[in-house]
Amino acid sequence: AEAGNYLAQYNVGISYLEGIGTEKNSVLAAKWMNKSAKYGYVGAQYCMALMYEKGEGVPQSFKKAYDYWGLAAKQNMIEAQFKIAEYLMFGLHGKKDVEASLIILSELQARRFPPALFLMGSFFIRDKATYNKGVALIKQAAMLGYHNAVEYITQNNI
Repeated sequence: AEAGNYLAQYNVGISYLEGIGTEKNSVLAAKWMNKSAKYGYVGAQYCMALMYEKGEGVPQSFKKAYDYWGLAAKQNMIEAQFKIAEYLMFGLHGKKDVEASLIILSELQARRFPPALFLMGSFFIRDKATYNKGVALIKQAAMLGYHNAVEYITQNNI
């Protein structure tokens, strides 16, 4: 890790984050994870995004989380692409862009990614004109086993 091996840096970061073979230390986890993320390792970029989102080992910053999600999304990590869409939908990083979010969610819909189906469905279900489309998307997410969609259908008798 000290020699600059990004996988070793990531593994050291995980060890500190999870307390594997050492005491948990989220500050040291962030230090090592960041080194690996700067190298371009997508797993470390994902972890750094989560750490900034939660304020774990680093000061909470949705802007920095968004930046790390963006790096991971550019490497085709579907979970990171979804997080970018979510941030854009709700403006979590300070810049709301529903149209851009829906474009990303449509791409993820084509890949049958359940959280994207549910978020998109939740957006469409609010409008009478697109209600049926929203219901269909939420049902599709539920059929793929997405817990939030199953729970939503149960609670709302859909």
